[in-house]
Amino acid sequence: TACLTNATTGKVISITGPNDHKESIETVGFCQSTHTLYATADLANTVNIWDFNTSSRRCQLIHPDGILKIIWHYTQPILYTICLDNKVRQYDARTGELLNTWAGHTNTILDIQLFHHQKKIISSADDHTVLIYN
Repeated sequence: TACLTNATTGKVISITGPNDHKESIETVGFCQSTHTLYATADLANTVNIWDFNTSSRRCQLIHPDGILKIIWHYTQPILYTICLDNKVRQYDARTGELLNTWAGHTNTILDIQLFHHQKKIISSADDHTVLIYN
């Protein structure tokens, strides 16, 4: 369960249901470009994309393994995930459509960042490599 709370007033804005995630939530993030979407992800295999205005789940993204981190594109409603299957995925958060999958690491991906005007992804992993994807 995730509880979205106003940090100033302490008022609860939204609570996700107890069945929305099978495991504890590992990572969360707000979409900077729309200001209406946010995502929660767990170690089971689920990313839920939520509509802030309606407090409803917009879509659910099922992965083959647990999700370690999510990041949002700065100017578009595009979500990137890193999964325990050592792959980076890119989704359209409005529809849940998988846009791209990048592979290459042989061990757990630890971090990803967007750079070069949001057109490239850099990832680091436990396999002692750093990869750059277009």
